[in-house]
Amino acid sequence: MRRRHQHPYRDLLGPLVGAVAGLVLLVATMAVAVPVATPAAAGSPALTPAFTPAFTPAATPAATPAAADSAPAGDARDQPVVVTQLPFTDVVDTTAATRSAGDPSCSGNGHSIWYRYRATRDATVSIDTYGSDYDTTLGVYTGDGERLACADDTRGVQAAVRLDVHAGTVYEVMVAACCGRPGGTLLLHANEADPGPVIAVAVRPTMQRAPGSVRATVTGTVTCSRPSSVQLEVRMQPPGGGPPETGYGAASCDGTAEWAVPVVPGGTVDAPVPVTVTALSCDASGGCRVDEVSGRIQLVH
Repeated sequence: MRRRHQHPYRDLLGPLVGAVAGLVLLVATMAVAVPVATPAAAGSPALTPAFTPAFTPAATPAATPAAADSAPAGDARDQPVVVTQLPFTDVVDTTAATRSAGDPSCSGNGHSIWYRYRATRDATVSIDTYGSDYDTTLGVYTGDGERLACADDTRGVQAAVRLDVHAGTVYEVMVAACCGRPGGTLLLHANEADPGPVIAVAVRPTMQRAPGSVRATVTGTVTCSRPSSVQLEVRMQPPGGGPPETGYGAASCDGTAEWAVPVVPGGTVDAPVPVTVTALSCDASGGCRVDEVSGRIQLVH
């Protein structure tokens, strides 16, 4: 029998051919799985690759959106809007303004806005919220927190105050929404105001009582720099002590005018007793001034 000769590399050739065939098959498969992108026809969606890449791009951090409702300037008492000169006007949206724990209440303290003004001279200042579109209140305080004025519904649902200021003194103004209601667009005005007519009041040292009457009439004069109406208050200390007796009256003043106020003197007034007369004079512009005089008065029969 003829013996067949065995090739020495035959045993290695078979596995090598199998490996090459597998590699060819893998390349062919990848060629099918990764199509060549062709431009999309107008109006057609772009071609999406049939496989997901082996790597994931690093994510881009999202931008932090700005707060939709940021508190306006002056929202905190310790960070007020500083008023450097008069006249002053401010327009601010108070819907996002907050209420601080230490905010005082003047018919409400929600959606509060604070202002600070250091007076440069002695003057009368008017402050108002006329033109605002929500229900406002207006309070004025010293730098130590003492309340000097509080106004609500001066005209409609808007507020106004009028006060005398003194050079070098710091004043704090709080505008707030009334009664737990929402804020809105605030329109604030501040300006030096006409201080009102100059007034001087005088009281006569004697008073008279009509027969059979318990009231005595205190009289005097009042002088005004221009036409105005005058409200008078007379306080008289009874001879036996105790709280003062008080009487009220009014006069129209244009130059110098007479006034008379009935008061119950109490007891027998045989000697002069202390008396104080306070006069408030206001003219058509709303300017007002006060004058006060004290003395002693005696009942004459």
